Amino acid sequence: MTDHVPPVSTGRRRVLTYLLVALLAAAVLAAVVRSGRGGSGEGADDPAPTMSLPEADTVGDQLTDKPGLRPLVRVCPLPRFGLRAAAQERFVTAALDCLDKMWRPVLEDALFDDEPAHLKIVTRDTDVPCSEKTVTATDAVQYCGYDRTVYWPVSTPDFEGLGPGDWRWVLFVVMHEYGHHVQELTAVFVESHDERLLAADEDAENLVGRREELQAQCLAGASLRAAQGAGVLSRSQARAVLDGQDTGEGTVTHGSGPAYRRWATEGWRAGGTTVCDTWSVPADEVS
Repeated sequence: MTDHVPPVSTGRRRVLTYLLVALLAAAVLAAVVRSGRGGSGEGADDPAPTMSLPEADTVGDQLTDKPGLRPLVRVCPLPRFGLRAAAQERFVTAALDCLDKMWRPVLEDALFDDEPAHLKIVTRDTDVPCSEKTVTATDAVQYCGYDRTVYWPVSTPDFEGLGPGDWRWVLFVVMHEYGHHVQELTAVFVESHDERLLAADEDAENLVGRREELQAQCLAGASLRAAQGAGVLSRSQARAVLDGQDTGEGTVTHGSGPAYRRWATEGWRAGGTTVCDTWSVPADEVS
């Protein structure tokens, strides 16, 4: 299982966090001013304004409540995959372009942002706006919502031993990262970040991370179904990709192998986002 780094858009999220703190401070200040007016003055008994934060089971509703939000079938020729940096760049660029064609018209029709995903091929230490650490050529593939970019290390151990015939597995890695891009464009990342801030402890924060990652898996499954419909791969090849998501491994931040396969398969069967509600299901369904 590819151990993707959780995409946390810290720059944009800090702005939202500061705004939330400012609003709460303003509410407290207003209450103090009113209480200082005395017992019987106008407004003395007015309640202080309150803010309602999103509940966990409302995160991502904008994705799962839209029956028509499903990637379009688009015929996209893909170049031959290879482990050389140039070959990887050609393949991933073509795959992202294909996914843009599948998703952007649908997102635009649903009045979401439809900015295309960007790509950064990592051959040396590279700064990423979403992390205080640099990404190296041997790190895992990851998506950064702040600059809406897929960071693609060309020497990640996840690709060791792969050959041209393994391109379908690599394509699904791209689809997973594009799932994060869809989350970014539909503001799921913003809501997920809020949930992380409200998490009571590390276990609760990891649960938020798994809900986010497994939803990206489900969205990738929907993309896989569209690619199958376009003849990019056959049904049996798609099933092999889905079965390959369960490697028997897992992490507390991303989910178990069976959960990775389950949610990818859910998206593939439906071909759309309505089944990708990983936010309201019990915790044992996103283990």
